[in-house]
Amino acid sequence: MTYDILHYLARPGEAWRNRPPMSVARGWHRMASLRHLVYAIGGSDDHADTAERFDILEAEFFDPRSDQWTRAAPLLRPGSEAGLAVWASRIYVLGGYSWESAAFSRVTQVFDPDAGFWSRGPDLPMRTAGAAACVCIVRAELPRPEPEKKKPGRRGGSESPP
Repeated sequence: MTYDILHYLARPGEAWRNRPPMSVARGWHRMASLRHLVYAIGGSDDHADTAERFDILEAEFFDPRSDQWTRAAPLLRPGSEAGLAVWASRIYVLGGYSWESAAFSRVTQVFDPDAGFWSRGPDLPMRTAGAAACVCIVRAELPRPEPEKKKPGRRGGSESPP
């Protein structure tokens, strides 16, 4: 079953709010928050009179300030059940499944909201769907200076050279 609804909790302790519907009903999609927008990306839907599913390439974003959905550039490849992470102001869709070709993907798709388009990232090592993804920034430790070693030699005093 697919839906086109959005509910959100504006502040802790408040009731869930119903927002305008997405332009495309979808399931098995991924969502991300980037800057002040909420993105709904890819997924699949079924035909009303059958159980056959079809891929949705459409992406759209919700702006809570204007209370409306806006279409974004569509995915390059189907991505139901893909992994998703946001990093460095970009959205990464990792792998996924195509219901129409019954195939898993190893494709990485990267959305740049400033440019408004998707590009291919590096392929994953294997085909995958249903993966969870996150970003963990590990700061490299700077090498610690080694303590200065004492040099063998003369001790204080006024020694004259030989």
